[in-house]
Amino acid sequence: MRALALVGLLLMQDPDVDALLKHLSDDSIEVREKATAALIGLGEKVEDKVKAFQAGASADAKSRCQAILTNIRRARRVREVCPPVKKVTLKFKDASLKDALKSFQEQTGWSVHIPKEDSASITLDLKEAMPFEAVQAIALGAQADYRIDNEAVMERDMDPDDFMSDRKRPPRLRFESREPPARPILLKSRYAVALSRIDLWRSTDFGTPLLKADLMVNLLCPPDLKPDDSSRILIDMIKDDTGAMLFDRSKAFRDLPGFDPLERRIDFQYPDRKARKLASIKGRASIRYLLSDERMTFEAPEKSVGVRKTYKDVEILLKSWKRDGDTLTFVVEVSGTRPEIDDQPYLGSRGIEGSGILIQTKDGKLWSSGHMKGGPPGKGPYPIELNFNKLAEEVTAVVIIVERDFHSEEFEFEFKDIPLP
Repeated sequence: MRALALVGLLLMQDPDVDALLKHLSDDSIEVREKATAALIGLGEKVEDKVKAFQAGASADAKSRCQAILTNIRRARRVREVCPPVKKVTLKFKDASLKDALKSFQEQTGWSVHIPKEDSASITLDLKEAMPFEAVQAIALGAQADYRIDNEAVMERDMDPDDFMSDRKRPPRLRFESREPPARPILLKSRYAVALSRIDLWRSTDFGTPLLKADLMVNLLCPPDLKPDDSSRILIDMIKDDTGAMLFDRSKAFRDLPGFDPLERRIDFQYPDRKARKLASIKGRASIRYLLSDERMTFEAPEKSVGVRKTYKDVEILLKSWKRDGDTLTFVVEVSGTRPEIDDQPYLGSRGIEGSGILIQTKDGKLWSSGHMKGGPPGKGPYPIELNFNKLAEEVTAVVIIVERDFHSEEFEFEFKDIPLP
């Protein structure tokens, strides 16, 4: 009967929050679980009531309240890093490209390079279009190509000093005065996938024929979003129109990331002479956004050698610390496993985005190492040795990111019947 009463509450347009909170202490686990899920679903509008109820609740109900509040806060953070898509309505007849771009920018909130001069006129009739759908329509209407990057653009009447001071900027959408993109593009929710190129090479070396084929795909991401470097775009399979399998990820040995994590180059089998098209190119994308992280910090590390710190199932020992002129070498010993350490045994040069083990300098900046020895990752304990040059005198702390929380958006895609060059 209590479960039926709860179902009645859940069917109400404006459910009784106080009643749902009381159900968190119900004898029936089914009732408690449904009340928990219902309160999570109601989101921020019940946050204050949950906090107030938690203060005097039983241990189990208090734990459930904490889970509800954690979910509400996480949902709020997801909306901050990955806000809902703003659709676009553009109705113009023989208008300037500048006017169309200003309208697009106002509706989406995207950073857009708007040229000071443009001779293009454009006619558009779009209603509630996804942003990249609108971008495609603008590019075709203005006979222009587009890209998303952070390059500065030198305007015709721009002061050179202003140009040089404007070189560092966040990513933005910009159009270029050249032919519209011939590259195939798939629209996927807020994203677009571009088949940037297909190259076929045929030559001979001392009478031996040399054949090479490769292609590149790029994930186009809105410039107002900041995907984590762990995001990926992958190709799983390539077939030509003769039915031949030219690439199979399960058997691949040439699957290379580009300079950007949302770029992928694939070497594939050279098509048969009878082939005219790539009948199918299948792939998938995983775009991750960092919501929060947990850090383990060793302050004044030269005095912290021998100190052990623990977080959940991982224990870390600062085992040694040595300065030799401008070179700093230290060893941390890891017991247990945490993906943020184990999955990245080779550190990049992009600080917190590319590494789980960092140093902090006097100015508060975090740095990762380009030189690391350690592993193989496992249950541990295993040592990780890091070397830093030219920063030895500046180091104030070792910072280890032991856990990260991500929001992920994933989808599959398929290009069909792409003509071979």
